[in-house]
Amino acid sequence: MIQSRRLLAAASLAGILALTGIAWWHFDPLEPRFEGVRVSEIVRLTAQDWTPNSMPAIAAAERQLRRMDGAVAVPALVRAHAEAGPGWETWVPRLADRRLFRRFGRYSWWNDLQDASWRENQRRKWQQDRFIQLLGHCGPSAASEIPLILRHYDAGLRATAVNALIGIGRPAVPEIHRLLNRERDGEMLRALLAGLKTIAPAEAQKAVPRLETLLLTDPDERVRAHCAEMIARLGPAARNSAGALRQAQNDSWRMVREAAEQALQAIEATKAAPVSLPGAPTPR
Repeated sequence: MIQSRRLLAAASLAGILALTGIAWWHFDPLEPRFEGVRVSEIVRLTAQDWTPNSMPAIAAAERQLRRMDGAVAVPALVRAHAEAGPGWETWVPRLADRRLFRRFGRYSWWNDLQDASWRENQRRKWQQDRFIQLLGHCGPSAASEIPLILRHYDAGLRATAVNALIGIGRPAVPEIHRLLNRERDGEMLRALLAGLKTIAPAEAQKAVPRLETLLLTDPDERVRAHCAEMIARLGPAARNSAGALRQAQNDSWRMVREAAEQALQAIEATKAAPVSLPGAPTPR
């Protein structure tokens, strides 16, 4: 009798705690709200599946995010991006490669589980990509958060983060310079430099020393070749890089030597081009 009462008391206490937790989650006074709706709920609505029935709710949630203060929207998007990270679906491919689980391939339920894990992985990546795009619309307050996402292993998400950072405009120039001094990936360097030339052409010259260092010292020949190509694209801003390019012509890899030679030709062409002064007559 006493034991049954204890079990009943424990069950009642567990039920009360569960109901309290649910009520606190639903009516959390500490979570920021916008126009009477929890910010996390607005963010969740923006990443739901695109269907004819959900499109009006997605568009309304995006409009709310654009009207929202960046100090409120950015932490919610960063938290949602982290929560949408890899989960259980990443373990299924790892287990499938082990000898113990290879025999499960004959069972349909194992194949169904692998298909479900692949779909879940694609869904999570799509959600993360969506949150990164929305961060790019939050303005300068998101400029310091997007570079943290560039540490992601997925190349597609990294490219989305670069585009989002460039879309912020001039307030993102300091972060772009920090990334240029840290990144080694040739495609990321090319995208960052192209964005820097677009939003602040005068700032692109500050990236030349970093490109010269990578051109001469990076162990990856593809990165060295990319750096030579990017120096050539800078045009007049890279006129002082001729010495580094001549050293790169002695590189052990043919692709680097060819890229350095083409860059030198491009720089020599900019040196030979006549400089037109304001108000000077145009030669005929």
